[in-house]
Amino acid sequence: MDPEKSVRPLLSDIKRDVLKTAHEIRSSTLSLEEQSDVLGELILDAKKDVDELRRQIKRKEDSASQELTEANQQCQEATEQYNDVELRVQRLQVECGQKRHELQQQESELERLRQIQLENRVKYGDEEQAFTDQVVPLLQAFTDHKEQSQEALQRVVEHCRTRLEELTPSDDNSDVRSTSSED
Repeated sequence: MDPEKSVRPLLSDIKRDVLKTAHEIRSSTLSLEEQSDVLGELILDAKKDVDELRRQIKRKEDSASQELTEANQQCQEATEQYNDVELRVQRLQVECGQKRHELQQQESELERLRQIQLENRVKYGDEEQAFTDQVVPLLQAFTDHKEQSQEALQRVVEHCRTRLEELTPSDDNSDVRSTSSED
């Protein structure tokens, strides 16, 4: 089994999945921030509308002392507008509260995912180190064994040559030596 071929693809897959999840979380966070900004602008606009309506009501109340009949009618209209705006403001405040709650939940989820990511990094780092600690000594042992095997084989070859020279008659001994030196 080749650990390099079996472990590297798994580590690459894990790394790709973690990066993909981080990207999705960043995209979701940016989207929520944009929504929060839009809601903030809507609230500011609604508050400006309310302030403007309050100013209109004040002007209408001042003129009401001069023309009572006309003022009652205008006051009633202004009150209706005010109530509508107040309802809108209340709805926007409720929606903003809900969005804030959702944003807090998303932030909590993001923090939970960050914690998981950190734990996974530590876990995978420990696993990688453990794997390295196991494989490096094995590779060293294999290398040492190979060197010892090569040395032993060299000794066997030398021994066989020596024995062959001893067993070969002296006339042929010079031929064997010249053949051995050519090898």
